[in-house]
Amino acid sequence: MNLTAVRTAQGTGLLPSDEFEAEVEELNYKRGQAQAYLNETHQRAQELKEIKEILAALPRCWNTADPGKYGAHYTFMDSDGYPLLVELLLPEEVEVAENRRLVQTLAEVKHEECPSCGASQPLIRSYEQTFDSVDGDTWEKKYFVICCGKVQIIGREVKDHRF
Repeated sequence: MNLTAVRTAQGTGLLPSDEFEAEVEELNYKRGQAQAYLNETHQRAQELKEIKEILAALPRCWNTADPGKYGAHYTFMDSDGYPLLVELLLPEEVEVAENRRLVQTLAEVKHEECPSCGASQPLIRSYEQTFDSVDGDTWEKKYFVICCGKVQIIGREVKDHRF
């Protein structure tokens, strides 16, 4: 097709004009921005869901019969790494076994600095069997703080048996 035929075809609407191409390019750019926003929103929703699950589980972990076997077990710790129960977070009328260490407030648990902002926050430990097999198991401890709107991992340990 020669240049005259192209101009004639554009004038009849059979071929896209420069304006049409620019509009398509702009719409593709906006679609990319919208997709990025949706991805960020989904990521943020997942982070908030994780925080909600942890905070909901903390008060229930005081009486777990087999910690970590059937899901993550969350606990606060003292400065020596022993698990602590925070009375403020326990359901009312709970009888705490003598071998459990009980503190009154979060101020009494071990704190660590948030890796993002440096604020001191209560350290939480999760303990979970992440793989179960007759050939061997995998158990994991994660240490983290909740700060800056997300779970901030401080460290983790993995073993092929219970800790």
